[in-house]
Amino acid sequence: MKTRRVVAYMLLCISFTSQTHEFLTNSELIEGIVHVCQMKRPLSTGNASDIMVMIWYQTCMFLAQLVLISWNKIASLQRQMIFDFMQNCVQKFTWKDIMNIDNRMGTTYETFLPYIRLFYTYDPENHPSSEEGLAALRQICLDVVITGLQATLGKLHNYMIVAKEGLLDYVTCIPFNVPSCLEAKARTMVATLSASGNGVLQPPSLSNLSKAKLAKMRLGLELVMSASAREIAERLL
Repeated sequence: MKTRRVVAYMLLCISFTSQTHEFLTNSELIEGIVHVCQMKRPLSTGNASDIMVMIWYQTCMFLAQLVLISWNKIASLQRQMIFDFMQNCVQKFTWKDIMNIDNRMGTTYETFLPYIRLFYTYDPENHPSSEEGLAALRQICLDVVITGLQATLGKLHNYMIVAKEGLLDYVTCIPFNVPSCLEAKARTMVATLSASGNGVLQPPSLSNLSKAKLAKMRLGLELVMSASAREIAERLL
């Protein structure tokens, strides 16, 4: 079981690089990953061990990376499989479960950009090739990511990482970039981050508010954070 957790964690880390999604969105691979996660201890059973819960959680985060960034590379049958798997997970585990397991296992984090960027990906709702059910799949993926951030951003060490990466303003903007049904949960997550920094979280700057809007316009968070104003303008033209 520990080996499966290492594999789940490695897959999550690999998915942080979008160039790997061409391979990771393979239908047979997705089916295999979901099947392995449900072996011996299916999601319908209770009393799951910490390791099994983390396997499910990290697999959900991995799948969220694929769906929110490379949705158009995933076949419709696998999208439904991902939705069913994640729906079971979010119904059984809370952010407190993940936080407590992280504490017991001594889990540490080095970056939060791969998670926060997911709230600034292009929403394909009006895309010609979008399909029925895609909005629900994106919503459950965002729900899982909010759960993960709620579980981890309550520590001062993680607050400092977010601050060092220049992401505080973009976390503050997250409630404005999620479906209305997730807005309250996102605001609670932001409040958790603020509390971990002794309540010093400030409203986002006008510049970063503008960048947050541009990031949703198919530019992505990483680009607007690193590119010059001229480079961003050229991308928009």
